[in-house]
Amino acid sequence: MQLKKLISQYLILFFWSFLAATFFPISSEVFLANIVREYNLIIMPVVIATLGNVIGGLVTFYMGWKGSEIALKNTSEKNIQRYDKANKIVHKYGALSMILAWTPFIGDVIVLLGGALKLPIVASTIWMTVGKFIRYLIFAMSIQGILNNYF
Repeated sequence: MQLKKLISQYLILFFWSFLAATFFPISSEVFLANIVREYNLIIMPVVIATLGNVIGGLVTFYMGWKGSEIALKNTSEKNIQRYDKANKIVHKYGALSMILAWTPFIGDVIVLLGGALKLPIVASTIWMTVGKFIRYLIFAMSIQGILNNYF
């Protein structure tokens, strides 16, 4: 019974992480923290959260790739500032900028712009995965108290 519960929690974590990487203002960290605490696990939950978050990021990247002109025309004033900041980063660093896809407020815009600017998909996916994995790993390790000895 415990395994069924863990699998269902992994599915929820994957789905929530997927949604969090799109333009839904939600956080996947709550579900990750719950699994890390309840099951005393780190690697598998981090991998599942990363996978869901990267696939969600790729959806945003694809939206930028295919709908950049429409998206930029319908950008609100509030998001114009985010757009300008993210645009500078993406133009300066190219695919490497996707490592910042996890950041609050501008991460989704960076990914959208990466798609709009037709950055290389493989390199963008690799850097996006690295950034998201490191973020989730540090978060999970902090939940377990592993980082307390170092900071």
